[in-house]
Amino acid sequence: MKTWMTLIGLLLAGTATATEPPSLLLYMNPHEYGHEVNIGMKPYFSKWVARGAAVETAARKVLSSHFRDVDVCEGNKAADVIATISPHLNYNPAPGRYYARVKVRFYLGNGQLLGTLNATGHHDAPINSAFTDADVRLAFEQAMQDIAAQYVADATIQDNLQKNMQSEFTRMPCEMVGMIPDK
Repeated sequence: MKTWMTLIGLLLAGTATATEPPSLLLYMNPHEYGHEVNIGMKPYFSKWVARGAAVETAARKVLSSHFRDVDVCEGNKAADVIATISPHLNYNPAPGRYYARVKVRFYLGNGQLLGTLNATGHHDAPINSAFTDADVRLAFEQAMQDIAAQYVADATIQDNLQKNMQSEFTRMPCEMVGMIPDK
């Protein structure tokens, strides 16, 4: 009986010391949610499209497998990592393809820059489809999958993240992220 209790204790102690993934907050300029962009070729192959919700949905879906929890940056929320996302969207009517480009800057919760990653994605669909929002999301999802692959493969980001996660650092409130200057 003591052997079993010791074994169970060791197993539980091993799971308690395992490093868990960091938490993540996503920050996008609020302008991305309220301002639509005109993509395509005017006047016949163009459409006004909102990017904010599509990028947020794609980022949550893709990055949730690499982080403990993924949420949107609002008010006084704080997390281990904050990702600022700059999305761009274009459409080429000749092949009927949406092109999504994202630039993601990963910051530690204290404001220290971990790294900047860029990626592109595309999705083939007609611009006059009733499913334009889903098509845009799929293009951004492909770009975010590339961001996730780069994030996992970037040894510098992973080393800095692990080193800083082991030490105690003060997490800044999310409302301060918009004040971090771009380099």
